[in-house]
Amino acid sequence: MRQLTLICVLWSLGAIVACGEASDAGSSTDVAVSDIADVSPDTDASPGDLGTAPEDGLPATDAGVVEDMSHHDADLPQDASPVGFAVGEVPADEPDFAPYFDKHVAVFGLNIFGTAGVPDEDMLHAAAVLAQYLDNDEDGAADDPTILSALQGASGGPASMVMFATEWEIESSGIFDSNLGARALQDLYATETHPQGSSPGHGFDATLEEVLHLVTHHGWAKAYPADFAEELGSTLANAMDIARGGQFIQIPDVYPDAAWYHYDDETCSYGCMATEYLYWALTSLLGGQMYPGRCQEIDHEWELCTPEAVQEQDTAITALLQDSGYVLPTVLPDGSYEPAP
Repeated sequence: MRQLTLICVLWSLGAIVACGEASDAGSSTDVAVSDIADVSPDTDASPGDLGTAPEDGLPATDAGVVEDMSHHDADLPQDASPVGFAVGEVPADEPDFAPYFDKHVAVFGLNIFGTAGVPDEDMLHAAAVLAQYLDNDEDGAADDPTILSALQGASGGPASMVMFATEWEIESSGIFDSNLGARALQDLYATETHPQGSSPGHGFDATLEEVLHLVTHHGWAKAYPADFAEELGSTLANAMDIARGGQFIQIPDVYPDAAWYHYDDETCSYGCMATEYLYWALTSLLGGQMYPGRCQEIDHEWELCTPEAVQEQDTAITALLQDSGYVLPTVLPDGSYEPAP
């Protein structure tokens, strides 16, 4: 996982929050998986209802930081947009972002902000991935208007990706001293963005992870908290407790042998662990974790790197993501968003 000195933090609905902040979702009691009972969350939401998402920080990406820009295609015109998105200036109605960002792309009423050091190609790639997570059948309309409404109506303004050239740039930008902590934001670096896709040579395209964190944390969890809230008792959390071999509010010294999800970042709260679990499960089901060498690279944290492995071993999360009646992504975004006319 990305280990940051200033940021093992990301952005919550209320403030800039450290990943290791104690969860207020429950006590620190750990129980074995055999003791986990069905727990009904406080809010019983069905599709179409809006609820309240927890305010835990999000997990950082698992992609390593590569301090060069050689993955970018110099032949691609920087103002080119094969999907109809356009890189423009920071909108006048978002003045708080102007001191930190130079560029902007709009996607379904949401924002992608970028510094001057972020190639337009990367911003357009992030825009396409965001569009594909929201409009997976690419018919030009969001698959679930309730999720989109939650993202558009996030605290302080529409949910937004904030892109920096490098980890150092965000740390030195001064943004952590700004008043943007009340916004629903997720960061992404150009050094971990790979428009050509994940590969052994370039590594994992962190766009798939970081954009998904924005969508699930500020969209799915708010729209359908009974199932997707990142807190004790949701369907998502109950599935995670099984995958971890028990209900561990804090990171255990050693995970049970039967666990297949063994997140070990001590800075990550229970809610953060749920967000990360959802990313691993969905992207694995969609085939995003199985390029050569990837399974061995991630098995210290997540063992089910193929769709078949998830479907066979983690039946709880498979049922939630594939058989629950929600209109969720069934195709892995590839950055080529081409909506039907």
